[in-house]
Amino acid sequence: MANSMQLNLPPTEVHSLDRPRSMPVQSVDRSQDWAEIPGIALAKSGVSRKAAAADMEIDPSLLSAQLAGTKHLSWLRIGKLGPDFWREMVDLICAFHGISVGVSLQDQEDMRIGRLMREIVQRSAAR
Repeated sequence: MANSMQLNLPPTEVHSLDRPRSMPVQSVDRSQDWAEIPGIALAKSGVSRKAAAADMEIDPSLLSAQLAGTKHLSWLRIGKLGPDFWREMVDLICAFHGISVGVSLQDQEDMRIGRLMREIVQRSAAR
């Protein structure tokens, strides 16, 4: 197991606890963009609407209506879709909200290199 080092940070002054509990995410109505995410995720995942409808145990015409926004899309039913769909769905949701989740392969490599560099510096300082 690699050695790790934790730095102690000095106390930080809190200037005020009086702040709004939440900030508005967007001032523009993006509900249409949000509603299109499941259909885009299906298309990007390569899952056909017919196959998705079968997995969701609904008629393909109902799925088409749901993706068009004229019918309600059941969260429980889309939960039956496979990982290819969900990988795309999660990526699109994160992009929609401007957040990142998880660690990319490049991030993992950068962290590995960072740990090696830290070890080199620590060893050279110990000499």
